[in-house]
Amino acid sequence: MKQIFLFFFLVIIIVNGQNKSKTFSDHCYLPNGEKCPREYATSKMTYGEFKTNFEKKGRVWSKIVTDDLIDVVFKSFTKIPLFVLIDGDKNYSSDRIQELIKMASEDDVYYFGRNHFGVKADIKKFIEKKTLDKNFLLETLGNPNEIKQSLFGGKSTECFIYLKEGVRIYFNNDLAIGFEEIE
Repeated sequence: MKQIFLFFFLVIIIVNGQNKSKTFSDHCYLPNGEKCPREYATSKMTYGEFKTNFEKKGRVWSKIVTDDLIDVVFKSFTKIPLFVLIDGDKNYSSDRIQELIKMASEDDVYYFGRNHFGVKADIKKFIEKKTLDKNFLLETLGNPNEIKQSLFGGKSTECFIYLKEGVRIYFNNDLAIGFEEIE
C-alpha cells in the first residue's frame, strides 16, 4: 500500500513539476517586435483558431523565411504583416522582426508574381469556405477595374473584375460564390 501511495505521489510531483506546454503565443511576435499577448493562445488551440486573433475569419497568407523556419503571416491579398511565428525558443529584437518581415514581403513571386497564383488560390479557398465577402475584397484588393451584372451558375450575380490579378469574382448577397481566371 505504501508503494502505491509513493508511486502516485511521485507521478503527481513529476506532472506538476514539468514545464507548462508551449502555445503559439510563446513563439509569436507582432510586427512591431513585441511578443504576442499570452491570452491569444491556449495550449489546445489549433493554428486556424490562433489566426483568428489577427483576422477574424483566418484569411491570411504566409511565407517562410530563412533556414530557421520563421513564418511571416500577412493579411490575405496584401503585404500587411499580422504576426511572425518563430520555431524554437530564441528571442528576437524588434529590428530583427522588421528584417524578417521585409525579407518575406519583398518579391514574393508565388503570391504577387505576374500570375498571382497565391492570390487566386486564396480566392478559391475562401469561396469554398464561404468566407470571401465584398467588404474584405474591397478592403484588401481595392476597387475592381469593372463591376457588372452577370450570370453565374444560372443565377444573376454581381461580378467584380480585377485585371491585374486576372480574375472575375461573382457575388450573391455580398458573398463570393465563384470566380474565373481571365487573361
